[in-house]
Parts: sequence; structure tokens; C-alpha cells
Amino acid sequence: MKKLMPKFTVLPLLILLLIWTTVGVLPIFDQSVVAAKFIFVLIASLLMLIGYLGESFKKGILTFIKSPFTIPTTILGVITLISIFSNNRYPVESLLGLGGIFLGFTMIVALGSNLLKSQVANNRKLMISLASLSGLLAVTTVLQHFGYGPSILLNKIFGLNLPSNILFNLAGSVLVALQFTLVTAVGFATKVLITKKAKPWESATLVLSALSSLFYGWFLLPGKLTSPIILSPTASWSIAMSSMRSLRNVLIGIGPNNYIKAFNLYKPQWMNNNPLWNVQFSQGANLPLTIIVTLGIFGLIAWLLLGFALIKQSKKISKATRPIHSMLLATLLLQLFLPVNVVMLTVQAILIVFWVASEKDRLHSYSLNLAGLFGKVKFLKTKTRIASRAVIGLVTVFVVGLLYLTLQASYSSFLMFKSSKAATENDFITTYNLQQEAIKLNPFLDSSRRKYSITNIVIAAAISQKTDLTDDDKERFATLVQQSIREGKAAIFLDGNDVTNWQTLAQVYQTLIGVADNSEEWAIRSYADAIKLSPNNPQLRVTLGGVFFNAKEYGEALRFFDQAATLKPDYANAYYNAANTFKMLREFEEAKIAYQKTLILLQPDSDDYLRAADELQVLEELARGEIEKQAADQSELNNIPVGSVDPIENITPAVEAPPEIPGGPTPVNDPAPEAAMEAPAK
Repeated sequence: MKKLMPKFTVLPLLILLLIWTTVGVLPIFDQSVVAAKFIFVLIASLLMLIGYLGESFKKGILTFIKSPFTIPTTILGVITLISIFSNNRYPVESLLGLGGIFLGFTMIVALGSNLLKSQVANNRKLMISLASLSGLLAVTTVLQHFGYGPSILLNKIFGLNLPSNILFNLAGSVLVALQFTLVTAVGFATKVLITKKAKPWESATLVLSALSSLFYGWFLLPGKLTSPIILSPTASWSIAMSSMRSLRNVLIGIGPNNYIKAFNLYKPQWMNNNPLWNVQFSQGANLPLTIIVTLGIFGLIAWLLLGFALIKQSKKISKATRPIHSMLLATLLLQLFLPVNVVMLTVQAILIVFWVASEKDRLHSYSLNLAGLFGKVKFLKTKTRIASRAVIGLVTVFVVGLLYLTLQASYSSFLMFKSSKAATENDFITTYNLQQEAIKLNPFLDSSRRKYSITNIVIAAAISQKTDLTDDDKERFATLVQQSIREGKAAIFLDGNDVTNWQTLAQVYQTLIGVADNSEEWAIRSYADAIKLSPNNPQLRVTLGGVFFNAKEYGEALRFFDQAATLKPDYANAYYNAANTFKMLREFEEAKIAYQKTLILLQPDSDDYLRAADELQVLEELARGEIEKQAADQSELNNIPVGSVDPIENITPAVEAPPEIPGGPTPVNDPAPEAAMEAPAK
């Protein structure tokens, strides 16, 4: 083992990490671009930790370099761990998400700075890598625009359905590609300004960066296909202020992966009046407004300290480090105006590592001699060397175990991806088996339990459509129904603050209405709990109103349709459902008014408009017949000819404000679209 240790070098791993997180795609996950980058950051950071422990095992000493970024990144890592384990019953999802990226960021900075040697050639390799990746992004994005990009090849090889236009980007999006290109351009521009000269490849990089930035910028303009959808600063600020209702949230936030829950719970009602009313945002307008919600004031302090340390070092750094320093400043500036993404966080961490390596000559290094510590313990005095290496070895084994679990979770995600493909082909038996195996490998993801719950109820629905059910069919049906309910409840147990989990369980119960006892009651309860977690979501109220409508409880149905219309006054679906409810109550004037409001809100050339217009016409004929019948009855009593009865005038009913649903909200997640419960094709 001693012979192997000196061969470990962190530079190839850092360059590979930079390449993969920028342009890497692994088409074995549901999100083949972003998920692959997340997983690789976690794996690379753990490999880096194993490499560091291996070097320490060889020497029996733990070495640390204290840089201006040590304190900020340490605070970030510690507060991320505290926030993850304080806000999640099972932290697996956070560790595999943005929480894991923040921890990976901390490890890359701390360990990479210790392992990377101070060599001028390293900076050159970094700049060449950045230039190459910037050029690759530009070329592939242009090819995607003309329909000849890498997604065509990926679709053919792996049988995927990736977009063949500019919507697909190796960096994750055109916006991320633009950020990467701008940071690269800043670095090369700084280098040219310092040296007063530029090599041909450096000049080419600057020109290409300028042209590609203009190209990206054009496609990010409002109205373009790739125009970014970002939560407004006003809404982000409102959510941030609303989330600080407890001291814990103020100090450590609600968890690095939980912004979407805060959005659902604290989403301002006025957002229902804009075109993005049904979009679920998982981040704020920028990094500070996201961190203050997810990691609290301590997370924000860590970011501010990082920026302050970088600015403070501006006059102390060497000329060789200035390009890297300027790129770091650019990343901070971008984070001030744009949401965080895994590519730019990883680039920032790698730049810090190269910054520290370049400035090692003026930085302090500290060593922790474990043998010396154990020498102070009586029974270990003669075995200090063995004890110190035993401790490092145990830690290494633990980290290797974490790496194994990460790979196992990745394989579980791969199986879920395969199950999704099988579902699109209506092969629900394969879907069922793959999801079952995936959950065995990683039972702690509520998203997997949700999908498995839906798969069970879909198969059960398909069995119930058979004309002649055998005893085996009935037994399988009962088992699938029980499993569907069980998995829906398991998802809620794993994360009861995720509104999607409650919606899924409610949809399962709703599917079973008329089949299983008390399904209607449980569907109503589940939707009510979902509404508590997303109180300003009008779609949930319309859905719950629909349950009451089908149960012929028209008064309750109308109450929730009215609430939906109050939350979103231009919500045509709320008025349409209210119109149908009034019609069932034979309150024709109110129904007519609701239909008319529906038509005002719909496009005149849409199918929905034509449908509502036809139903309004039928209603008017029905109302006219009702009026004539009433008039005829009255004329018989009073011997008055029917033709002498005056028509009834339109009367607008007084509508009271809908009562609120009892029960205060609890921390929660964004509304998700309803899951389809269609039976597979026979």
C-alpha cells in the first residue's frame, strides 16, 4: 500500500470533474444531464477524501492548509450537515441533492487544496481545459439549434427522447452554458491584460467566447424557446421573509433541498395572477435568497465571508493567480444575480483549489500528529504508530462505505429510470418489478415510493376492467390496492411536508372511490392536508371540489370552487366547475353567470371555449323550459294565460367570501401535476 500512495495525484481527478460537470451526460437517469453531474460530484469528492486519507495513512499525519477560504467553506459544510439532519427525518434525498453538492463543494476545496501541488503548469492545464470546454459547448449548442446536436446521437444509441433542438444542452441549459463561457472569457481577458500579449489559441478563445455569448444571449431573450424561467426577486424576498417564522429557520434554514416546500407554503397569492402561476420553483431568484431560506443566516454568512475573503485578497495575489482570481469574482457576481447550479458551484470550488495551490508559498500549513496525541495515553504509548493508522484506516473504511452507498443509490435511480421507460411502453409488469428492486436498494426516497404507489394502482385498475374476474384476479387486485395505499403512506412517512406525497395518496383513494370502503373520506382528508401545505394553490381546491361534486355534495363542491376563483380570479376551470355545480343545484341564473365568466377567460378559438359555449346554450334552453313550466303552473292556479307571464330578469346572486380550510399550514413542498391513472393498453 505504501508503494501505491505516492502515485495518487488529484490533478487528473479535478480536471475530469471539471469536464464531467460541464459537458457530461449519463443517459441512465430520469434527468440524464443534471442527475449525472450531481452523482459525479459526490463520487469525486468521496474519492478525493479517500485519496487524502491514503496520504495521511502513509505518513501518520493529517495536514491542513489554512487559506482565506478555510473558514467560509468550513462554516458552509457544517451548517449544511446540521440543516440536513435537523430538517429531514431521512436525509438521503438531501444528501443526493443540493445538500450533497454543498458538502462536496466543501470537501473539494478543503482536500483539493491540500493535495494539489503548486506548479505553474497546473494553471495552464486548467486554462486549456476551460477553453476547450467553452468551445465544445459553443459548437454543440449551435449544432443543437440546427438539429444535428449530441441529443440525436444519444437518442439513437440509448433509445431516449431528448429534445433535438436548442432546449438540450450539455451544460444543462443555455443559461448555464452562458455563465460558464463568461467566466472563461473573464479569465482569458485578465491574462491578456496582465501579459500584454496573447497566444493564438488564447485570442481564439476570447473571440469564440464573445460570439458564443451573443449567441446564447439571443436565445435567452423573452419569448425565445430557451428563455429562462426564474422566480422574481420580489416573490423570492417574500418567501424568504415568510420562512423566518421560527428561530431554527432563521439560524439553519429549512434544509438545502427544501426550497420548493417553502415556495408552496409561502407562495404569495398575487403570483396566481401571472403566467407562471402554476410553475413550482425549487430555488429563489439568486443564491443569497435561496441560501437564506435553505441554510439560514449562517449559510448566508458563509457565502458573504467567501466573497469578502476573495475581495480582500485582490491586492495580495501574484500575477499568475490573477486570471483565476478574476474568474472567482465572476462566479460570485453571477451568484448574486442568478440561481445556483451544480456546474458553476463545481467550477467555483475547482478555481478555489487552483487559487490556493498557486498561493501556497505564502499560506500556512498545519499538521496533526496522531502518534503524538496517542503517546499521551498510557496504554498506547508503545503503539502510537499502529493506533494512529488504525484510526485513519477506520475513517477510510467509513468513507468507502459512503461511496458504496452512493453507488448503490445511483443504481437504484438507474432502475427507476428503466421503469419509467417501461411505463412509456405500457409494460407495467416490468415497471412494477424494476421499481420494487429499486426500492429494495434505496427505500428512503419518497419519490420512488410515490411512483411505485401509482404503478400498483394502475395495474389494479387494469385488472378491474376485465369482464370475467377470477379468484386470482380478485386477490391480485386486493394486494395491489393495499400496496398502493401502503407505498403512498410510506412516502408521507419519509417526507410528510411534501405536498406531492399527499396528492399521490389522495389520487389513489380517489381512484378507489366506489371500490374500497371509506375511500372518499380518505381522499378528502388527503387533499385537505395537501391544501394545508400549499394554501394558495387553486388547482388543489378545484380537485377537492371535484371529489365533493362526484359525491353529489354540491354545496361543499361549490365552496371549494369559489375558493379557487378567489385565489385566482382568472381561473376559467374554477368558474366552469362552479357553473356545472349550480346547474346540478338547478340555480340556472348563477350557472349562466359562471359559464359567461368562463367564456370571457377562454380563447374564442379553443376547444374548451366551444364546449363551454355549447353547455351554456343547453343551459339556457333548460332554463327557458323551466321558466315556461313554472309560468304554466302559475297560470293554471290563477287562470292567467301563459303568454302574459313576464320573463324573469337576470339576478346576480350575492357571493360571500369562502371560508378558510381549518388547520394551520405546516412546512411543505410544491404542488405537482396530478398523476395519470389510466389503465395500460390491452
